[in-house]
Amino acid sequence: MANLYIPEEDPLLEYTDDSELDICIDKLVYEALSSTGNLDTFNIVEPDTNAPAPLFSRRSKWNPSGIIRYHDNTLIPPNNTEKVGWKGLDGVKVRVRRWFTTREALTDANGYYFINEKFRRDVNYSIKWERQNFQLNLATVGQLYFEGPKQTGAWVLNIGPGLANMISTVHMAAMDYYYKYYYVNLSSPSLNTFWTPRLNIGIYYEYNSDANGDCRPWARTFGAYNTIRIYNPNRRGHEIYGTAIHEMTHFAHWGIVRCVNV
Repeated sequence: MANLYIPEEDPLLEYTDDSELDICIDKLVYEALSSTGNLDTFNIVEPDTNAPAPLFSRRSKWNPSGIIRYHDNTLIPPNNTEKVGWKGLDGVKVRVRRWFTTREALTDANGYYFINEKFRRDVNYSIKWERQNFQLNLATVGQLYFEGPKQTGAWVLNIGPGLANMISTVHMAAMDYYYKYYYVNLSSPSLNTFWTPRLNIGIYYEYNSDANGDCRPWARTFGAYNTIRIYNPNRRGHEIYGTAIHEMTHFAHWGIVRCVNV
């Protein structure tokens, strides 16, 4: 959309922190935002060019980081003992944005993430519920996002009961099936290619008396529709997880049978 020069992304200016040149750079950024009417959007205070470098640069650059967890209320057989607690969300795509600069990182098995990019001011945090091979959608509305805060410092998110928790559980099921299938000697569903675009999983936060979920392999054509649909949110975590795995297994079997028939 635009050919922009962003000083914070210039590798030649990486070592200018707390210097007189750093003051000049911030002054230029301020003037650019002022002339385009974007000062209110970014809450930037006019820099004091008369201040000594150490005083003016007291806002040090920092790396966004944090942890993403969800509330697990699984029942464990044979005694149906309840496992309630916070569990780290693995493989979540966390994004940070400041103006035209966007960076991403994936959470690890414990839900921790670290953005390998330094910022001086606050950033907009968010989650984009997708990976290379699957994408989570809200019913027929479109791709799911979780809009986080605009802040400086780490973002710690604990996802309690509700829609976001259902999304988290389905995400974990898709992560396990696509990226950890080899632990249990399984084959993953077909991967994201030109002819088989990534799997769309629709989260329907509504009650369905006919089924907890369904699989429609034909709907994967061009990636325009939800191939898998998950319903009935007011269930235990292991039930929602099991439904997602069940429907993805249907899809994986369809791919195997289709290849054999060909």
